[in-house]
Amino acid sequence: MRIKRLSLHVICLFGLLLTTSCAQFSATQVSPLQQAWQEVRSFSGSVIDNEDALKQKIASLKHLSQLRELAQREADCASHANPAQCIKEGLRERIFVTGSRISDSDLITNNQEAGIDEGGIVKKLGNYLLVLRNGTLYSIALREGGRDSLQVVDMLLAAEDDSGRGVWYDEILALDGRIVLLGYGGGTQLIGFSIDDSGRLHRRWHYTLNGNDYFSDNNYGMRLLGDRLIFQQTLSIDSSADIAWPEWRRGNEPLQLARPLLENYQILFPGLMSDTPDLHLLLSCSLPLLEQGDFACDAAGVLSDSSSELYVTESTAYLALSGWNDELYLEPDFVSWGFSSRLNDSQLQTHRQTWLARFDLINFGTPELARVQGELRSQFWLKELDGDLHVLSNTGYGEDANVLLHRVGRQDFTHTGQSLIAPRTTMPGEVHGPARLTSKAAYVVQAANNDDVMSVTSSVSMSILDLHQDGITQLELEFEPDRLETIQEHLLVTGHTNNQLKFALLQDQAKPYLLDQLALYGFQQSEHRSHAFNFGQPATGRTVFGLPVITQAAANNDTSDYIDRVSDLLLIDMSENRLQMLGLVDMASHAKPEPKCELSCFDWYGNARLFFVGERIFALSADQLVELRLVSNAVQKVAQIRLTAPIN
Repeated sequence: MRIKRLSLHVICLFGLLLTTSCAQFSATQVSPLQQAWQEVRSFSGSVIDNEDALKQKIASLKHLSQLRELAQREADCASHANPAQCIKEGLRERIFVTGSRISDSDLITNNQEAGIDEGGIVKKLGNYLLVLRNGTLYSIALREGGRDSLQVVDMLLAAEDDSGRGVWYDEILALDGRIVLLGYGGGTQLIGFSIDDSGRLHRRWHYTLNGNDYFSDNNYGMRLLGDRLIFQQTLSIDSSADIAWPEWRRGNEPLQLARPLLENYQILFPGLMSDTPDLHLLLSCSLPLLEQGDFACDAAGVLSDSSSELYVTESTAYLALSGWNDELYLEPDFVSWGFSSRLNDSQLQTHRQTWLARFDLINFGTPELARVQGELRSQFWLKELDGDLHVLSNTGYGEDANVLLHRVGRQDFTHTGQSLIAPRTTMPGEVHGPARLTSKAAYVVQAANNDDVMSVTSSVSMSILDLHQDGITQLELEFEPDRLETIQEHLLVTGHTNNQLKFALLQDQAKPYLLDQLALYGFQQSEHRSHAFNFGQPATGRTVFGLPVITQAAANNDTSDYIDRVSDLLLIDMSENRLQMLGLVDMASHAKPEPKCELSCFDWYGNARLFFVGERIFALSADQLVELRLVSNAVQKVAQIRLTAPIN
């Protein structure tokens, strides 16, 4: 079958920025290592339109790595009794390891950008909730016979047969009766279901893509923009073997029936070197066509280092790719996991850079690039406003550390990304906790003012950097923050100290002020993902938020991994800018030993969520789903069900 609109534009971040230091090497002084390094750098801006040409570039990268290894062995063996034998044995022993738009009433997830749904474990489609747990998809009716209800209508194992039992089934998205499930095992698994008017689930399609695991402890693999599925695919490029181009196949078809994911591609080489390059693809796929069995996806990508963060807005997607300044690859003993004999650890960290790949989701094509100094650690360090991308990064640590705030304009993105974008604001210090960009400011948690951040007298400094004009405001907090969440025009800071769970409510602005605080003794957060937190307005004039917690006593006595615990759900009212505890939904004491799990048994994404459907409040924790109602200044339980797994 012909693959429609499937063209890949790959920008390879290797070899740029010929500096004056390169010009200092005369013809008689250039070593093989320097020659190989300059060859890779010379690829800047070159266009590659066939696979053989790409293999030649990858071979050059491999050659550079081999020469760096040889130079290091020569240095290590210089004092050996038999240097030649020492070098030979060392090289032999060296082992390389590579490793249609959603209705507003159906948006129940705490998404980073309004209107862009992120893959998660619970979604809503009209009258039904959809919950993914332990490899099982549940359909739950919210109304029946004209009345509110809470009843499991159907359940369906994600695994179609025994070949799917080794897959981690992670997240779902839903639109117009269609459900997409993303999983990983034997490659990336995209599985489509439908839900009919009676709530029955039906298996529709299944695609397998070869690639690396997409899992992130803070990000999500899929986004839904209109009726297009946006997701990232990463594939390791092993320069010591034949290049394995991305491929796709239907369901569990044998490998020999796999089709190329790419038809046409253009490859540019702008900058960032790497010993272990990865191909980072961004795919935009039509959900209606996927359902018809047509793998019709636009694809574009960058060849870069292994780490990346995905951030998606209404018209643009960004991949932030952090790596090392390529000057370091001239040093034979430099190791990409972070070692240089010439630089101490603090100095070495100042050589971290981040490449920003910009993908136009309206007119899909070759991505454009910009480059900033420092390292970016989270998608919440990015914020697009009026066409400009605001970027937070951290460079160095200790005395050499700086927090940098950049504004990258549309005109700053080019096909080569040659220019290093200067920061708008530079602030000494490190990011020592969460950081987040809002439409007004960048909030950065920095170090405590003494060595014991848990002591009664310690305070933690949070810096607020104005996004629109120069200015930094400092705010002292009496606890260590571990979560920053935006709620309408507010910023909620959550943290802990001395067995207390603490909250601080701020007005979100360049010079914020404290509106209220709340301290609750004996609790701690049990999950830290953004989706674990949520807020809603279950009554006129009332804004309520909540998050999963466990008691401190339970935490002290619990030896299980936190993402397998059964959490309670804490609800707090923030109406009229005042924080007041509404209640604790007891889930842990009602937990029952679960039957032996055989499918996707580890809760990588956590297992507790709070969400709102109009005036109705729902708390999910492990296999328990509870409905609550706000009554005066408290919440009352009105219904509860268990998500009993089918026989595997």
